[in-house]
Amino acid sequence: MKFALPQTQLKERISNCEACGLNKSSKIPVYGSGGMGLLIVFDGQDSLQQQVKSFGIGFRFEFVRRALKELGIDITHDCWVTSLIQCYSNDYTNQQGSYCLANLHNALDTLKPKVVLFFGEACPRAVLKDTIKGIYLDMVRGIVHNSRMFGCRMVFTLSPFHPASQSEEAVIKVIHRDIAIAANCLARPYKQYKAEEGCIELMNPRNAALWLEREAGHTQTRWQAFDYETNSLRPYNDTAELVSCAIADTPDHVVSFMIDDVTTGPLKRWLTSRHIKKIAHNTAFERAWSIVKLGVAPEMLIADTMLLFHAMDNRKDKVRSIKFLGPMLTGCQIWNEHIEGYLEGDAEGSYGINKVRQIPQRQLLIYNAMDSLIEFRVFDVLTEQLKDYKKTFALAKELKKERDQQ
Repeated sequence: MKFALPQTQLKERISNCEACGLNKSSKIPVYGSGGMGLLIVFDGQDSLQQQVKSFGIGFRFEFVRRALKELGIDITHDCWVTSLIQCYSNDYTNQQGSYCLANLHNALDTLKPKVVLFFGEACPRAVLKDTIKGIYLDMVRGIVHNSRMFGCRMVFTLSPFHPASQSEEAVIKVIHRDIAIAANCLARPYKQYKAEEGCIELMNPRNAALWLEREAGHTQTRWQAFDYETNSLRPYNDTAELVSCAIADTPDHVVSFMIDDVTTGPLKRWLTSRHIKKIAHNTAFERAWSIVKLGVAPEMLIADTMLLFHAMDNRKDKVRSIKFLGPMLTGCQIWNEHIEGYLEGDAEGSYGINKVRQIPQRQLLIYNAMDSLIEFRVFDVLTEQLKDYKKTFALAKELKKERDQQ
């Protein structure tokens, strides 16, 4: 077999690791030629793979090989195969996955895959622990992660050794669907966005008013995303205030400004422009605040990134939050940690007044700008992914039919 790089080269790039206590077993070289740029990463090795010193054997390998073959992908010639945890154990821990993360980074940097398909619970906990708070497999399974660090896409799914996968046909089909999602990613080049700090334009009220008037006056139809910062979750109290607004007119440019007497009129004209197709995350929020506090209903507010994602993936938990979808889908860093304390209301429920007015204005406008910019980028990613998810709708119908018959 022709390997993509010499075995000795990868061994040299794997640092000495002794902290986890598994280092007594020898490492297994990466399997396969990687012709299509798909890297398969199991959470660990099984005893047979360790015995023959090859990833090209065993139940998990055969499971994935057959699934990929149905998609026209040859695991030996088109893929690479390796594991997150480089040594054998009967019982892997999340801590061991973290210890081996540097080894995986070295492999990714050397191989430069287009897409990485991970199997097992330890993988997202190790790979995404600094990107998404409280990460676990069910939160991210089947969602395409755009890794800015390595310039590739990543998909996480259950291990074929998952107890339910031995007997539950539905679980097997879910794994097959996630494999298909990863395979579909091979057809689309990785999309690299401009660094966020270079996309943000903070405007004083006068310049913001001029910009809004100019945008509202254009007759060319185009997409723009907007987001409000407010001192309460709901606008129905007299003390509730619209504080600032950010509008992204492209995935690489956003303006942010305070809402005051100078910007209110132009903002209302922007909101009612029918040439601007508007994007928001949870449009009900922006719609309610616009109606109650500005006296206008936004025209052409037709794209809700929260609902768009929910239409493709309706799992619960916090996966619909823009603070999750941003890092997961666009590869950006978490941007709200220093702001969170200010956003808590002074009373229980949705009518409490928060401390947003206490945030230094520059920090507030940057935070607001990030919300809007990431919403546009999430919309950009989701409209592309929707093309791939349509291919899985037939599977969803099949699963529903099976459940109805039970």
